[in-house]
Amino acid sequence: MFRVLISPDSIKLINYLDKQFFTGSFSYIRSFLNMEVSFQTVQNIFTGEPSFFFPLSNYQVSLSNTDTVLSTLPVNDYLSMRHAPSKPQILFHALWKNEENRVWKSLLYDPSLKTETEILYNSYQTINEVVFPLSGQLTMISDTSNTVFTFTYTKTELNLPFDFPFSIPSSYTLMKSKEP
Repeated sequence: MFRVLISPDSIKLINYLDKQFFTGSFSYIRSFLNMEVSFQTVQNIFTGEPSFFFPLSNYQVSLSNTDTVLSTLPVNDYLSMRHAPSKPQILFHALWKNEENRVWKSLLYDPSLKTETEILYNSYQTINEVVFPLSGQLTMISDTSNTVFTFTYTKTELNLPFDFPFSIPSSYTLMKSKEP
């Protein structure tokens, strides 16, 4: 179990299982994800807000069962190209929305970085009339590694004064990581 505090300029992380901690600049997230992301994009991922990587006019809308899919090219075309012997050199992004118009899946393929990033939202909750994800999973696949990050919110409060104590016990050790 982790506790994480992400701000526009820094990240702090406590790993309670291994009794380790990490503090560093926001650039660590870019290095970890192997992609250029902004604080706003990371915030959108964890709040269930869709991020569009292209102008909206680049997206097409299609229906798949009870889902609405917004994508930069037909999903079946992307899947066919992705499994072809020579990988596609087309940046691809798609969002799947359920019948309640909530994003439940986002997929981004970047051929220049050779990465595929998938975000799944398992469930949502309504807090003070705001729809917020309860849990989800972020999966990053590249030629050299696969990373799966699962998150579940145990306590969510909105529109309250910000008071988030974040202290690192003295017995915890510094995590080894590559800083960019």
